[in-house]
Amino acid sequence: LKPTLVDCCINSCVAFTGELINKNICPECKEPRYKVDEESQISRKKAAYWSLIDSFQTQYKDKTRAEILRYRYNYTSTYEYTLGNQIGDVFDGLQYKTLATSGFFSDCRDIALMASIDGYQIFRQKRDDC
Repeated sequence: LKPTLVDCCINSCVAFTGELINKNICPECKEPRYKVDEESQISRKKAAYWSLIDSFQTQYKDKTRAEILRYRYNYTSTYEYTLGNQIGDVFDGLQYKTLATSGFFSDCRDIALMASIDGYQIFRQKRDDC
C-alpha cells in the first residue's frame, strides 16, 4: 500500500483539502503553502495517510488474512457467546451488543473498528479547537 500525501500548513494548522484545496496561504497562521516560488508549487510540508478501505481490500484478497479478519464473526457465532454470561472480549461489551442488535455487523466480513486516544498533543498548534 502506498500512502496518499496531502499538503498541509508548515505549522500543522490545516491540511489543504476540501474547501482549502486551492488556497496558497494558511487561513490560521497566514504562512505560505508553497516554498519560495509559488509557481513551482512545491509544498512546504506534507502529511501522509493510508486508506483503511484500500488496506482492508488488500487484506481480504489474501485467504489467511481474510480468515483472521473474520475473528469478530467467528467469536460472536460461538455457543458460549450466545449464553452472554461472560466478558472475554470487546465483543462481549454492551456497546458492541447494542450496535449488533441495531443491525450493524450482520455480515461475516463486517469489521468493527475501535479507537483509543491518550490526549497527547501531536501538533505544534496548542489550541484544542483544530
